Amino acid sequence: MKFDSQHDCFFSVVIPTLNEEAALPLLLNDLSKQTFRDFEVVHVDGQSDDKTLAQAEKFKKNLKICTVTTKKHNVSYQRNIGANHAKGKWILFMDADNRLPTFFLEGVKYQLAKHPDTDLFSTWVDIHSQRKADQIIEQVINTGFEIYKAIGKPVAFGAMIGARKNLTHKIKFNEDTKVFEDGLFISEASKHGYIFRMFSDPRYVYSMRRNEKEGDLKYLRSVAAINFKYLRGDDFKDEDIYPMLGGSYYQAGSNQAGRTQKFLGDVASYIKNSSKHNLERAKRIFRKVIAEDQD
Repeated sequence: MKFDSQHDCFFSVVIPTLNEEAALPLLLNDLSKQTFRDFEVVHVDGQSDDKTLAQAEKFKKNLKICTVTTKKHNVSYQRNIGANHAKGKWILFMDADNRLPTFFLEGVKYQLAKHPDTDLFSTWVDIHSQRKADQIIEQVINTGFEIYKAIGKPVAFGAMIGARKNLTHKIKFNEDTKVFEDGLFISEASKHGYIFRMFSDPRYVYSMRRNEKEGDLKYLRSVAAINFKYLRGDDFKDEDIYPMLGGSYYQAGSNQAGRTQKFLGDVASYIKNSSKHNLERAKRIFRKVIAEDQD
């Protein structure tokens, strides 16, 4: 497939789905209300057996949207397929359960104009919840992004990764890896000299449905285990902590939330045993994050 140097739009929003009839319409509705309109939606479905395709069809009057169906339901494969079909200058890979403020795309465009050397990026997350545990998790996530960036190992959630179209010609999501494929995508791009940025604004609304399904303790421990493997430079090829069942995995009912405070105690213990230099560095970053959150 040949790629034209010209682009039909500024953004291509690539959304892989599998049985997302409940979540996808909410995201598409948010996209239909964006203040910035120069974008297309590339919906890549992995043979959903619910009403996902029908829900996407409903938005063709309000959005420039195309649906591509694949025989394989693999999120990395679907993102790569979506990138091949995308016609925008920038590709935004998004999860179907994201929610967006109406100014999200306009805010991202502003940041890209402000930082023209950016090649790929992500943003901090918002978690819309009154639960104290969720508010703590939001701070931990955003602080973690900054710490990883500070130590030269940038990461982001696959729920929202932006990349120049021409970057995706060379760097692909690893289709053999079932977890942390998002972090590995950014790591591989960084190794090739592409510049990654993490924007603190605008922010997308990150879904906590996996947390609600598995419980705080299991969710956070699994995330911590994956991140420690990344820091050690371990391989992720055989890692498989949750099945790729799409939306149906979350619709089967939620488990009772675990005890977040115990996990945070484990994290505190880990930090306490870290070097004094890294501890002070983490504290400075954390204070900066808290200060920006309170502005």
